[in-house]
Amino acid sequence: MAVVEPQGLTSVLRHIRIPSADISEQTNRHTFVAEGTQTEWNGHPSTVLMPDGKTIFCSWQGRRDGSRKHGAPVGYMKRSDDGGRTWSGYIKLPASWLAIGRGSPTIQRLDDPGGNTRLFVFCRDENRTTFLCAVSKDVGETWSEMRPLGLANPEDGPITGWTAPITILEAKGSDAVRKHLMWYERTRDGKPATGVIWQSASYDGGLTWGESKPVVDRGWTVAALRSAAGHGRAGLRAAHVRLGNPRRQGGAPRHGPERRRLLLRRPRGRPGRRGPDELLLPARARASAAKAADSRRHLPGPAGGNGIVKEDEQGPEQ
Repeated sequence: MAVVEPQGLTSVLRHIRIPSADISEQTNRHTFVAEGTQTEWNGHPSTVLMPDGKTIFCSWQGRRDGSRKHGAPVGYMKRSDDGGRTWSGYIKLPASWLAIGRGSPTIQRLDDPGGNTRLFVFCRDENRTTFLCAVSKDVGETWSEMRPLGLANPEDGPITGWTAPITILEAKGSDAVRKHLMWYERTRDGKPATGVIWQSASYDGGLTWGESKPVVDRGWTVAALRSAAGHGRAGLRAAHVRLGNPRRQGGAPRHGPERRRLLLRRPRGRPGRRGPDELLLPARARASAAKAADSRRHLPGPAGGNGIVKEDEQGPEQ
């Protein structure tokens, strides 16, 4: 398989040299999860791979009225038992998912301190007044109603944001207590809009959340990943870089054109580590990397609609 290196990188990123494999044109290795039609639109899928390495759940938003407007109802899910080669029919879900769930859902597998494993689907309500979640206690066989996100402190206001958290990672604090962290975007004063990345913590395996605080200015649509050594995390976030007013953070530009960029940021404070805390990926590098790395695409279905495609990751000899 040919290895593609994104073009247009800065000297720092060129030094890192992260290769990627592009199989986007090998359509014989693509599988439709949900084919679109003229009236059915499917978008923004989220997947979780189970520990057996074969079972995958995929959840997404969709419309059945012929429109393709984002912020669509959440209530669509399928399952694969063979690593994405084939997919089930639609999984039956409670009616409340379609009734109140909106936006891009994210599906997560979380363990509580007692060793109990649950699957969660997170989304938002129509007016972004709170995040919502539904839970499965039996490995996706049955699902709960969609409800407002549980709060560790009932006196806290609801946790909300622009989009549901893409990434939730397990971590340990200085007191060695296990917890889960999630990141999402809203304004510094807590309004559901883009601009500032917030963090919340759960100590019971995702059932309730608290300790919400802003952690990074200037960004949205954040995803995080653990470093290879297992220390800390690095986050990918979208941001606007503005010409003419480069110091302004968040919100609409006041002067000059704006350009979207993808930024890689790592937590500060680790002793002995050197190098930039934040790397700016140029637009062409971002586009090339996204094309090669994204395994869940929106492609025209056979009838001209929009479908979700999972790319088969077989080796080149197959």
